[in-house]
Amino acid sequence: MHATSPAGDGRHLRSIPPARLALINRIARIRLPRGPHAAARVSAEFLRTYYRGVGEEDLAARTPQALAHAAHCHLELGRRRTPGQSLVRVFNPDPERDGVSSWRAKDLCRSVEARFGVAYSENGMLRLLHDLDLSWQKARPIPPEADLKAQARFKKNSPA
Repeated sequence: MHATSPAGDGRHLRSIPPARLALINRIARIRLPRGPHAAARVSAEFLRTYYRGVGEEDLAARTPQALAHAAHCHLELGRRRTPGQSLVRVFNPDPERDGVSSWRAKDLCRSVEARFGVAYSENGMLRLLHDLDLSWQKARPIPPEADLKAQARFKKNSPA
């Protein structure tokens, strides 16, 4: 059995390889700008604890600012979740990594199987999402108000 120590005394960081600790300390020095969620400010100690088990290659793949922001968002998401509530946040896919620019059921099936080794049919995936109280929502762009002067200039300069 391991002895526990208060997070603030730094003992939990002693077994971390120096290269990883240096990356974590760079993240911990980030001060996120104040915004609407100022109450959920993350401390340097929280960031050190949050990232202590993450490998150096994963920490080096993102900027310290992005990692500090991700931890801040995760903490805020956790503070909003009530006991017994599922609260999941899914980000837009990365076209280079995921091969798609927006998720469809068949894309989710392929990604889940590749990442977790679990195969679902499209109907099975949609049923699973429904059973988890997740709804399919897709952002729709809102076109800007028409610029009548720009349209007139375009018509005037276009060949008839």
